[in-house]
Amino acid sequence: MNLSEAVVLSLVQALTEFLPISSFGHLVLIENIFGYKSESILFDLIVHLGTVLSVLVYFRNFIAEAIKNIRILKLLALSTAFTAAPSIIILKFFRTEIKELKLVSLSFFITALLLFSMDYFKNLKKEVNTMSYKDAALIGIAQSLSILPGISRTGVTTFSALILGLKRSDAAKYSLILAIPTIFGAFSLEFMEYREVVVVNAEIYIVALILSFIFGLISIRIFIEFLMKRRFKIFGIYCILVGIVSVFLF
Repeated sequence: MNLSEAVVLSLVQALTEFLPISSFGHLVLIENIFGYKSESILFDLIVHLGTVLSVLVYFRNFIAEAIKNIRILKLLALSTAFTAAPSIIILKFFRTEIKELKLVSLSFFITALLLFSMDYFKNLKKEVNTMSYKDAALIGIAQSLSILPGISRTGVTTFSALILGLKRSDAAKYSLILAIPTIFGAFSLEFMEYREVVVVNAEIYIVALILSFIFGLISIRIFIEFLMKRRFKIFGIYCILVGIVSVFLF
């Protein structure tokens, strides 16, 4: 991996991790179009660390309060658990199939439909503190669908939270903070499979960490702003265009 590839992969991962446009889907497309692919589990860890740090910094006050609230921690743990089981099953039986471009294209179209619908939710009043354990489990199950490239994790979890009645600001917080255990969980599964650390130039790691952190913060800010102003249809249009591109690739 050279520096230019590291820059592209870091930017794509950071921007698409929190914007509702599927980071996994974009990485699959980039691999097919440009041949760019991370060959280093350590590089993946650095990029994921940068995006997680951006969440920790952006929501530092809420997270500090959440740590003191055992119920919120239980909700996050429950969502993560109900994400893990279906995801492991999907990967066990369909690891190769999920990267097929036909499925990627279909998944982007599904994400677009979710995003278009999210602008029309109104009069939502539920807060994270008043979520039920059933709500947390359902959000976790929905999140497991993001194992499919093209299905946005932030998109499907925020959509689920809105369906369950969470107000927009709390739906965004829960979705983004849920990324912390989810990202580390997904990375752990990846590490358990490959168990190989490919060390590349230290400069690449530094650039990857800085870019993923900075652009992670930017994407969080954009995500929240567009959600609160009900402008998710813009992301929906983008996902349709990407889905069309995917159609022409297979």
